[in-house]
Amino acid sequence: MFLYLKKVLVFLSMYAPRVKSNVIYTNVIKRTNDTGPKRFLHNLENVLKTRQYRFSSISPALASSALIIINSPGDYFYRVCKRRGIKTVLRVDGFFSPEIFSNDGIRNMDLEKMLVNQRMQKDLLMADWVVYQSNFSKSMADKYLYDRKFKYSIIHNGVDTQHFCPSENVDDAILMLGAWRDVDLVTGSLSVFKLIKMQSEFSKTKLRIIGSFTDEVETAVQCWLKENESLVPYIDVLGALSFEELPHEIKRNKVSMHLKFGDWCPNAVLETLACGVPVVCPTFGGTAELVGKAGLLIDAPCFVYDEDYFSKCADALTTALQRNKELRLRARERAVQFDNEIVMKKYMDILLSE
Repeated sequence: MFLYLKKVLVFLSMYAPRVKSNVIYTNVIKRTNDTGPKRFLHNLENVLKTRQYRFSSISPALASSALIIINSPGDYFYRVCKRRGIKTVLRVDGFFSPEIFSNDGIRNMDLEKMLVNQRMQKDLLMADWVVYQSNFSKSMADKYLYDRKFKYSIIHNGVDTQHFCPSENVDDAILMLGAWRDVDLVTGSLSVFKLIKMQSEFSKTKLRIIGSFTDEVETAVQCWLKENESLVPYIDVLGALSFEELPHEIKRNKVSMHLKFGDWCPNAVLETLACGVPVVCPTFGGTAELVGKAGLLIDAPCFVYDEDYFSKCADALTTALQRNKELRLRARERAVQFDNEIVMKKYMDILLSE
């Protein structure tokens, strides 16, 4: 019902008087500052306020421009905006890539995912401007959706480097941070920690897991812990934390492992780097563009979460722990390049330009 009402409001906008305003329409309602698009909107909104602009998700009637996150409401939305002279900017927030959703019994493509992809194909063509989160994001969209050749930018996500900052007090601990949806990825990451613990020099090293679990992942983690009871005292499962709580828990760790293939541009990695925590990640994906030399990159066949991959991850983590002091400095230096003020100014320049 709510989506239907929004469509009606957009349609009626076509007939409302056109006036200049300090409103930017967005199709995502930002009720909380959690991960993903809402974290991005939170960051951008702070910059908007300094220019006396604000977001509205009610109707584009009084908007000077429209920021579309993931998918637009439909073709009619562009017709309304074009008629009213409202600039449309699409932020590509990732899609359901056939390389990931390969119908392997773990990650399957269904009709709902297909419809999201089809809508994004149209959006990539119809938007006045497109912003990709990473070079990886652009290459994947070009390959599977629509190879856009005009009016686009590649702008990585930003991070609040004042809120997320390093600490001198660091525990002998490894971090896992994210929204945990894939059983094989989570249990594999736990297995990497197990390999680390087999080395005598890391006998006291701990693991912290931060982020929400799906029910399936929660069950898998509990089963793994029962099968590895000797490691339970060294593993802290903190669950989902608030924006205010995150920096304190992130900065306490020596290194983070973000082992997911094909991530577009994860906020979790930027926040980790800003806290001076180096990251171990695969080369395939947008994560590697964020990390650069502020961590260790693993070259492995993409989307294959097997023993060989996790063994390489353990070797990389070992090296990152041994070179920790050097990499921690690099992590913070790297994150400053993605400071909110720098990144969000790029968005404002696009949204407010004619």
